[in-house]
Amino acid sequence: MPSQPNASPQPFSGRLPWQARVDRFFEFEYLPFILGLMFVLTLGGVPLFDLDEGAFSSATMEMLKRGDFLTTYMGGELRFDKPILIYWLQAASVSLFGLHEFALRLPSALCATGWMLGIFYFVKQFLDVSRANTAAVLMATSLIVSIIGRAATADALLNVLLCLSLLDAYRFFMAHKNGDRNSARIAWRAYAWVGLGVLAKGPVAIAIPMVTMSLFAVFTGSWSAWGKLVFNPIGWVICATIFLPWYLAEYAVQGQAFVEGFFLKHNVSRFTNTLEGHGGHWYYYGPMSLLVFMPASGLYLSLWLRGKQLLASHFDMWCCCWFGVVLVLFSFSKTQLPHYLLYGSTPIFILMAKYREQLRSPWAVLLPASVFLLAFLALPEIAQHLIATSKDAKLVASLRDGLNNFDLSYRFEIATGLVAIIAISLLAPLRVWQRQLLVCAVFSGVVIHKILPTAAAVQQQPVVEAAAFAKNLTAPIVMYHQDMPSFSVHLQRVVEIREPAAGEILFTAINELHRYPTASVLFSKGSVVLAKIGAVTEPSVAPPPMTDPSH
Repeated sequence: MPSQPNASPQPFSGRLPWQARVDRFFEFEYLPFILGLMFVLTLGGVPLFDLDEGAFSSATMEMLKRGDFLTTYMGGELRFDKPILIYWLQAASVSLFGLHEFALRLPSALCATGWMLGIFYFVKQFLDVSRANTAAVLMATSLIVSIIGRAATADALLNVLLCLSLLDAYRFFMAHKNGDRNSARIAWRAYAWVGLGVLAKGPVAIAIPMVTMSLFAVFTGSWSAWGKLVFNPIGWVICATIFLPWYLAEYAVQGQAFVEGFFLKHNVSRFTNTLEGHGGHWYYYGPMSLLVFMPASGLYLSLWLRGKQLLASHFDMWCCCWFGVVLVLFSFSKTQLPHYLLYGSTPIFILMAKYREQLRSPWAVLLPASVFLLAFLALPEIAQHLIATSKDAKLVASLRDGLNNFDLSYRFEIATGLVAIIAISLLAPLRVWQRQLLVCAVFSGVVIHKILPTAAAVQQQPVVEAAAFAKNLTAPIVMYHQDMPSFSVHLQRVVEIREPAAGEILFTAINELHRYPTASVLFSKGSVVLAKIGAVTEPSVAPPPMTDPSH
């Protein structure tokens, strides 16, 4: 009997049950590219944040103005905080698009997109497309990644390179186990990622992969693959060829200053001493991990309910070794910051995707995101309390000037996001893990499109306006006792960081004006001040202690 046309149901037809159509949506292979586009489209909406974004951006601007693409400076002073790669990428972007937020943040957005795509294709290779999409969404919408993926810093760059190097290292182990002839090429590619990582951050880009691979070999007995990967002459030549020329050239120019500034201070001292007030305790990353994986903190916690089951396969063991190495390494570092845990976040995103059905309670979806948004909904009241009680003149001035940003629109948009999260978590006719992904999307949207712009308006808008005012001034401008290097970027002029001389204009914090009793205030908004210096005299009393800058 001849077949009838259109007799069989077509994909995505209305004949499919509701849940089947939803499941098909999560198998849509172009979803990560849409998420990557969202990284790029949301870059220019808020001014640069100080201290980190301002510092990287100011150093990149100064690199272009000096025409020196070997050594980085900020405010006329040598800056050895990071190696050169992020500055090269930002300089290339600025040369193409101009000196503004979009261009300075574009390298990070592209790196975050590459990081996400690396996760997607790895999970697709070893698991399936649906779980690959799940891992990509969890990564792209997590709180800290949502921020650093849109920030003009080196964090997204380092994370994509660590991710790609360790994912390829696992591919090598599996290829060697299966006798794949392409295993050598996979190893060489991993070494290339490591070389770029050293050029982006430093020795940590070698340390984390090497310790992870060694621990994995200990637990699985994969010593043959380990030996061929670690003792790989061609791989090491590839790696060294990428990073060594800049290190040698910088040492040839700067000598011992480079060794002390970069290797000793910004690498060794970060582990042996507390830098910039960012100390902590060995248990710091336990509770902090809940913030790092926000709003999927419930899924993150449910993952550990599997206990020893996570060690049952080589795939899971690799992920646990990677995360464990980063957790232990930075738990005992004297300098601790939340985003350091991101170096080990990739395997957690992968494991959360693999065991997504472990999340069974809608309350585990609801509570992390709703508690976070409720705290920001109450921020106007918190700000009023701080204004009334805080003794930090800089903080009080900043909050008092920025109170008007916590308006009805602020409350309405956060409340709307909160209602949507409650409805999705408790009422949506979806699997619990699917509710989690939708909540992640709503949460990330509220953070990126409302919370961050409001924070920028409070903290950074006075800096933008000060720079606009300063463009009309002819006297030399310097910055001192003020950690807001984004001022020089908005001014588009190198602003030296030093003590001001008579006749110069000082950009400083409002609580530092007592140091210059003869200064004439030209501009004041929030916590920032522009003042023309008269005869400089030393204060007769010690100044109040400065608060540590936030990273």
